[in-house]
Amino acid sequence: MPPTPFGELGDQAEASLAGDGVLRLQEIRAYRNYSERVRLFTAKAAVWLLVSGVLFVHHIYREDGLPNLLFEVAGSGALFLAAIGRIWSAGYIAGRKNVRLIQDGPYSVMRHPLYFFSFLGFLGAGLAMESFVLTGAMVLIFFLTHIPVMRREEDRLRQLFGEEYARYGRDVPALFPKPWLFRCPKSVELQCRAFNRAVFDAALIGLIFIGTETLEWLHLHGIIPILLRVY
Repeated sequence: MPPTPFGELGDQAEASLAGDGVLRLQEIRAYRNYSERVRLFTAKAAVWLLVSGVLFVHHIYREDGLPNLLFEVAGSGALFLAAIGRIWSAGYIAGRKNVRLIQDGPYSVMRHPLYFFSFLGFLGAGLAMESFVLTGAMVLIFFLTHIPVMRREEDRLRQLFGEEYARYGRDVPALFPKPWLFRCPKSVELQCRAFNRAVFDAALIGLIFIGTETLEWLHLHGIIPILLRVY
């Protein structure tokens, strides 16, 4: 029988559940590691497959035209917001995931802010490539790889927090925020190691724009051939 799909549990929550006889600690950890590996492999494989094709694809717009400028501005803006938003979200949840239900800061306006800002990262990457087609492909990859994970997390959180999470789910949207729900505590305890890792991961998002601009330069100078032009 396969392990029960509860995703990633914090050590304290794992010990509590195992101690109650609901789930075996070894089973939870095994599924957590397996689920995370599958999700990361799927997302990375899809992105790298797209990237390998993008190497030889270029947009049809003039380099000095308005559409090109709007794509670059929108793409860099979305990538910037993705990086800042993931750092902001990590400040509230880093080191406390599954130990208690976080409902403040970005978690007061949406239940999955880390995924929302990841969505902005995927969107920004597509826009930075200055193509509607490639932007659509990146958005599609995001939803195909992240929506199943979000659903598993929702099931896990319902098991962990019961009626408290049910009320939270009724009041707060899953992915796209309602800013008027925002609330913020006077202070937040910061888990430095987890937060520092989140800052490093978010900083890597900036490399996406550098990569797309470098690829465009290689295309324009004929170093990498253009085999297909898309809108």
